[in-house]
Parts: sequence; structure tokens; C-alpha cells
Amino acid sequence: MVEDFAIKYVDRANAEHLLATLRSLYNITTDWTASMYCGITLKWDYVARTVNLSMPGYIKKALETYLDKRPKRPQHAPHAWTAPSYGSKVQLTLPADDSEPLDAGGLTRIQRIIGTLLFYGGAIESTLLVALGTLSAAQSKGTAATAQAITQLLNYCATHPDATIQFIASEMHLHIHSDASYLSEICARSRAGGYFFLSDKPKKLPPEPHNTPPPLNGAIHVHSSIMRSVLSSATEA
Repeated sequence: MVEDFAIKYVDRANAEHLLATLRSLYNITTDWTASMYCGITLKWDYVARTVNLSMPGYIKKALETYLDKRPKRPQHAPHAWTAPSYGSKVQLTLPADDSEPLDAGGLTRIQRIIGTLLFYGGAIESTLLVALGTLSAAQSKGTAATAQAITQLLNYCATHPDATIQFIASEMHLHIHSDASYLSEICARSRAGGYFFLSDKPKKLPPEPHNTPPPLNGAIHVHSSIMRSVLSSATEA
């Protein structure tokens, strides 16, 4: 970020020296508690060596703008689910969306909602990213089905409004869990996903299937994208 950054220091005198240099050139403000960064609230626990990241009130404000009425029943899925057909020799792509196209106002509303939730999803709530990716691909030619998917995503946010992600101090070893879904997107596309986090070093290298995996930590990056190529099988995906 250009105008908002965090400083990690060992001795306060070192931090004061840096701030004195910055003040000689710029007008700056400081927060020694480091409780806010780029709109994200940070709650530090130096005893347990954890930090919790959240954005209190962000979803509440978004729902007041975009959701006319709250869901009567809890919505625990951010997007519709397609049951896999295990063992079938031929798997078909999703049927084409032939529902009624949205007018210009409807398209603008969808674009605004996607933009609002995309920052929140990228910063805190990664469970939104698959739905947001699918909606982003369809927003230019949105239909009634797209509007219905947006409503389900908003209902999910209303059910789970204040997500928190926790980072635990650990050894700095990078771990990646990756996978793909086949024929899960429109136009016979597939999706790639990856969860990147820092944790302890595995007890054995290379890891063996029966070994206890290192503790799961908060993600430093979550990859979720629709593959450009049309793939011929789940194995290829």
C-alpha cells in the first residue's frame, strides 16, 4: 500500500529513527498499537503469539445497501452446489443459462456488489472467492440466474457477517494445498484452487501419507481462478 504500511522493529529507538526521517519529508500519523491496517482490524495476543484479522461492520454496511430483506433461513453455502457424478464414463458440462437478461440497472448493481465483496473476500473471507469468480465471469451478460446467485451470496454473508482469520506464530515454512474442480464453470471450464500458508516444518521429508500434517494456519494467499483452457478430464484439470 502506498499510504498505509506496518513496521516491524526490535528496539523502539530504531522505529523512532525511521519515523524522524519520514517526518522530515512528509506529514505522517502513527498508531503504536498497530490495531488497523488498510481497513483491517488487528487484534494482537503477544502471549499466545497470535493475531486476529477482521473487518467489523463491513458486511453489515454492505447488506444495508444491497439486501432488501434478510433470509428467513440461514444460508451456509455461498454458491449453488452441483453434485458430482462419481463413476460415470461421461460427465456433462453445466447447462447454458437461458434465463431472462438483466437490464442496465441490474448489471450495475451486480458489478457494485462484486466490487464490494471482492475486497472483503481477498482480505478476510476466502470462502467468497469461488462465487465471486463465477459471478465476475458472468457479470457482463448477467441474467435472472446471476441475480439469484448474487442473492444467495448476500444471504450467506448475512448468515456469517463477521469473519475472522487468525495467524499463529510458527516456523516460516511455506505449505500449499492445491486442487481443481472439473466442468464446474460455464462453457465447460474448470477451476483451480490453492491455499498458501506458513507453518512448522514436516517431521519427515518428503511427507508420508500417514504423517500428522503441520498445523493449519491463516492463509497468506488463496488462489481461485477459472482455467482458460477447456480440459478433457478431471485428471487433466
